[in-house]
Amino acid sequence: MRIGTCVSKKGKISSGFLRVSYKSKSTKLPIKIIRGDENGKTAFISAGIHGDELNGIKIVSTFFKKVDPSLITGTLIIVPILNPIGFHYGERRVRYDDKDLNRCFGKDKNSFSYKLAQTFMDSVVSQSDFGLDFHDSNKNYILLPHTRIFDKEYKEVDELSRIFGTEIVMKRKFKQGFLASESMKLHKTPVLTVEIGGGMSVSSKYLNEGIRGLNSVLAHKGMLDAEVLLPEKQFILSDRLGYKSPIEGILTINRRLGNVVERNENLAEVYSPIRENSSIIRAKNPGILFSIKANSHIKANERALSLLHFKKQKDEIIPTEAKVILNQATSTIHIYTTGIFNKAMDLMKSHSKDFFEALLNE
Repeated sequence: MRIGTCVSKKGKISSGFLRVSYKSKSTKLPIKIIRGDENGKTAFISAGIHGDELNGIKIVSTFFKKVDPSLITGTLIIVPILNPIGFHYGERRVRYDDKDLNRCFGKDKNSFSYKLAQTFMDSVVSQSDFGLDFHDSNKNYILLPHTRIFDKEYKEVDELSRIFGTEIVMKRKFKQGFLASESMKLHKTPVLTVEIGGGMSVSSKYLNEGIRGLNSVLAHKGMLDAEVLLPEKQFILSDRLGYKSPIEGILTINRRLGNVVERNENLAEVYSPIRENSSIIRAKNPGILFSIKANSHIKANERALSLLHFKKQKDEIIPTEAKVILNQATSTIHIYTTGIFNKAMDLMKSHSKDFFEALLNE
């Protein structure tokens, strides 16, 4: 296999680059190809489609530095950064034409970002049986790890999301221009979108979770000699509720990502140094803190954080609008039970037994 200047060699990690040029502008995408010892599937792993999303870039880069090619069956195409221009400037968009690259796939238009998207689609996606594309919540927010699937069923993508093993799976609409949407439409290539962390800061905890998920998917696909590790429960969510600041000011968030919160709990405070007054943001319902603003300056009506709210289902508390997947151990799948939601339930029970019982009895 040859992609740009990168030529695969059996049992090796080959390096090169794929040049993309449009009129007077150009860039190079770093390419790694890992060719295993036997014939098998071909998959791509990509990140950095938005230049201010660092966690995915670090996950993908760490993976190819640690992986042993002798344990790979088939071929892995690795593109650790799809938007080098955005990365250089610390920006989401491609500065050459001010476009969001993840809205430019599958569109026959004339500008640098469309050419970059088309080159990646033709050179990488078209040769792949499936792919994993890593994101985070950009420079403005930090969020809990989760995968993204479509609001209508695509079995291959849904299966990838389950096997990747995040406790949270978020649904989104099938929209034109997304890499994940256009890969399915044009090449029937399922692509799983992974969201981990954010705030232009790399988290070692999330780095490990990303590597674990990658290993699980590749093991499930018969491409890597590794174990598949899944949580006892996974929650497919349609939405989370954002909380906006009523005033401009300095934001102080009082809880951490993944913390369980109670109804009316003080989540955050915003202090206005101009008006010399404060506003408190309280939880409308019990839930788990899903995302937070990464920096402390906040404008009026800007989102400060978001929650996954709870509801009662039989004798169990689950996030609202959630479908629950119960995973079971097999000869190839191992189950762990110490996830965010289990910890949240334990904390809720120990912190306020009366509150937990009242919620169950609503």
